[in-house]
This record gives sequence, C-alpha cells and structure tokens, in this order.
Amino acid sequence: MKRLLLSIFLSAVLCTLHAQHYVGLTADMGVAWQLDNLNNTSAQAGGAFSLGAVYQWRHHNFLLQTGIGISPAWLGQALDSCHMAAPMHDTEGMPYTYRGYLEDRRDWISAVDIAIPLLGGIQIQQFYALAGVKVHVPVLGKTRQQASLTTVGDYGDRYYGVLHDMPQHGFYTDRAITSKGDITLNPDLRVCAEIGFTSKIPYWVSRDNVSTLQVGAFAEYGVLNSISPAHRNNALTEVVYSPQMDVKMNHVYTHMEPQDLRVNNLRVGVRITFLFSIAKAGCNCSNY
Repeated sequence: MKRLLLSIFLSAVLCTLHAQHYVGLTADMGVAWQLDNLNNTSAQAGGAFSLGAVYQWRHHNFLLQTGIGISPAWLGQALDSCHMAAPMHDTEGMPYTYRGYLEDRRDWISAVDIAIPLLGGIQIQQFYALAGVKVHVPVLGKTRQQASLTTVGDYGDRYYGVLHDMPQHGFYTDRAITSKGDITLNPDLRVCAEIGFTSKIPYWVSRDNVSTLQVGAFAEYGVLNSISPAHRNNALTEVVYSPQMDVKMNHVYTHMEPQDLRVNNLRVGVRITFLFSIAKAGCNCSNY
C-alpha cells in the first residue's frame, strides 16, 4: 500500500515537473447586464472589458488557468415612467402642488472590479474549453441617472389653474436632467465558461515555437447578490428647493431596502489571450 501511494505521489510530482507552463496577457470585451427582481425596471445592455495577466498550467490535454485583472463595466436599468408631487407655496404665499413627470429614465452604474479567475479545461488539437469560477472584488462604484422631466404648478381651482412652460418658475417641458451619486457594491462569485481555438504565435513574436494565442467566446453569471446599499436614500426622486426647482434622482438600487433587492450580473463577450511558454514538456508522464 505504501509503495502504491508513493508511486502515485512520484507520478504526480513528475507530471508537474514536466508539464508546460505559460504566462501571458489577456483582454476581453463584451455586453453586460444586471438582472434584478424589481417590477419597475428592465435591464439595459451595457458594456464591459477586462485587462489582466494570466498563468496557465498544461499537461497533455488538461489545462489549469488563473490570473488577476481589472474589469470596468457600465451597467444600466430602464425605469417605468413615474410621477411625483410636492406641496409648495409661491412667492405670494399661494399654495400649489408641484408636479413632475419623468419619462425615458435610465439609471447607470460605472463599476471597477479586480477579477481573479480559477479555470480548468481541456484542449483537443486547436480547440479548447475552460470552465470554473471568477471572484470579482469591487474597488469603485458610481451612478448616473438621466431622464426627461416635465413639471407643472397645479393650483387646482384657484388662481391660474395649472402653470406650465415657465422655466423662470421651474416649470419645464421635456427637460433633460441628470444626477450622479455613489453606490456600494458587493464582492461577486461568477460561474464562467469559455470556448475557442488556439494558434501558434508567429516566429517573429516568439521564437520558441511553443507560445500560443487563444481566441474564444465566454459567458459569466454572478451567483451572489452584487448590491447591498450601505447608504439608502429615502426617495427615488427628490425636489431640490432652488429658484429653478431642480429635481435630484437617486439610483433605483440605492432606494431599495437590501433585503428586498437582488441583483445578479450576466456578461458575454470575446477574449484574446497571449501565452508565452516558460517551460517545455520534457516527458510523457503517462509512462510513470
């Protein structure tokens, strides 16, 4: 029994010593969505890309790959049209209701993550497949909200009735407005898969005739809730009391209670990886 275990151990050590090792650079770009459980939103296709360093261990047809990279993303939500109302008094002391109508609202998140993948797979001739997990650690989260705003002053049956198209009093029609803010993002664990083909890097780039180029398509899905607002806003939209009666929009995810909100990331795209050999295979380990 001891000899069997020792033989297995030595075989594993020899396979490791005689495996091929690669380091390189990887870059990808694709389309990203945030999928949530809210009724008044619909996910908008955003963009994302990654740049990083990679290490690949290869023995026969088996691959192990890891690395580290930076991954910016721009993620959007379209919100249903909404109406807000706030009681006001004009300069003459007359009460009225300030009404705002928001159309074509889009809430965006700009995020930057550090991504650490751990993938395993196979390569058969020029084709390869990888699958595994990727940890995303957020380092930055910003929001930008945009909409078209129409506002009126509703006096009811008093005075002038409904006042509109008076910018000097804060009453606009189809005014483009924007708001910005911060958001707290959670670490995310994503399951991912990648398939593609490999090609030898030209001799004038790498003279070892072993280094390779990988080009593939990938998909990632986050299994964790990626957003839990640390600082929640009391309202989705707030009236800013100024001469122009501005309106401030808070990102829809910073308005929801954390226990009521679930957000999962989905991303698909293409990836290119340059792999440079740092050790050649020296034996056929199946002989041990």
